[in-house]
Amino acid sequence: MKKLKKHHIFLGVVVLLYLALTFKDQSQTDWTKHYKSNAKSPYGTKALTTLLDESEDLNLKVENSRLTIYELLDSPEFMDKGILLIQPSFSLDKTDYDQLYKAIEKGKDVFIAAEHFDYNILDTLRISAEGTYNIPNLRYIDNQEDAEAKIDSVDMEMNGVIGKFSTVDYHYYLSIDDSSTVERLAGTDDQNVFVKAKIGEGNLFLLSTPNVLSNFPLLHEENYLFVNEILKALPEGEYVRTEYYTLGREGQSTPLRVILAQQGLKESIFTLLLLIFVYLIFQSKREQRAIPTIEPPKNDSMAFVKTISQLYLNANDNKKILIKRKRFLFNHIRNKHYLDFNEEDNTQNIQLLAIRTGIDEEELRSLFVCVDREINYPMTASGFTRANQLIDEFYSKEQ
Repeated sequence: MKKLKKHHIFLGVVVLLYLALTFKDQSQTDWTKHYKSNAKSPYGTKALTTLLDESEDLNLKVENSRLTIYELLDSPEFMDKGILLIQPSFSLDKTDYDQLYKAIEKGKDVFIAAEHFDYNILDTLRISAEGTYNIPNLRYIDNQEDAEAKIDSVDMEMNGVIGKFSTVDYHYYLSIDDSSTVERLAGTDDQNVFVKAKIGEGNLFLLSTPNVLSNFPLLHEENYLFVNEILKALPEGEYVRTEYYTLGREGQSTPLRVILAQQGLKESIFTLLLLIFVYLIFQSKREQRAIPTIEPPKNDSMAFVKTISQLYLNANDNKKILIKRKRFLFNHIRNKHYLDFNEEDNTQNIQLLAIRTGIDEEELRSLFVCVDREINYPMTASGFTRANQLIDEFYSKEQ
């Protein structure tokens, strides 16, 4: 009963943990700025992917990849395709940057949307990234049930199309040096967020506000028109968007990525693993086997004696008893005193036995005569009793 109760408690705890994990997962929204191409969270880019596929104004064919820039530039499959990168920050080592720069010079078009850019790129183009230091300002809060918090917004313009974005999504802009050949494409009245640099036969596009490409800002009012203008600035053709720098190598995140990507299955897997772990903790305690009750062996000697005695008593044959006692007596004398009384003349043996036992010779002679008489000529029960007494006295007196 105790073991059954323990398992009931364990099962109840597991069910509660499963419900807690499930409700927690359903009640939280992922606000991480990951820019995943197929994510529907606020800062995913599923809406951008759909816009690229369905917009009639764009002649861009974009495929997703999880390769590094070095691998894209080295692969013949992507040799004639432009490159798109959308990530929180962009940084390359000098070798990769030199290869990317040479590829742009040879005619490759590269679009990079990030809030932080590599110093090599900014220094080469003679531009700098500046912070807006925007602090979201709650303009007012109505105490009614349908209260709304108003956050300041900023207008960005490109080709006459205005996009209204929250100051939460606008943190950096690009300052262009007077000697730079970089062209402004979009921005606020006095700040640049989208620029183009002509490098050899190719083009490098930099967007300092990648948030405008994510789901939440893009789907706000008519901001998709502004994003559409940004995409129209790219030369027509085929592009490859690599997510290696935000998601890592494809297929290396976890062997269970398919299961963990499904809501409900992920919680079930974690609950199962937790169940196994807790079960091992419970069962790690060594359980001792039941100790069997060991009863001491019974002394059946007295019962055996009583049984044999009862047999002889019922048989009423004193002669047989005395014959057995005489045989046991002679065996005892033979084993202890090394004398054989089965001979016809035992006079010398009686003398030796008297010396070895310390019993008077006449007493020994009376013992043997009495026993033989009662065996050969049994008369009364008292004679039988006398013979037994003499045998018992021998055992008690011998040395």
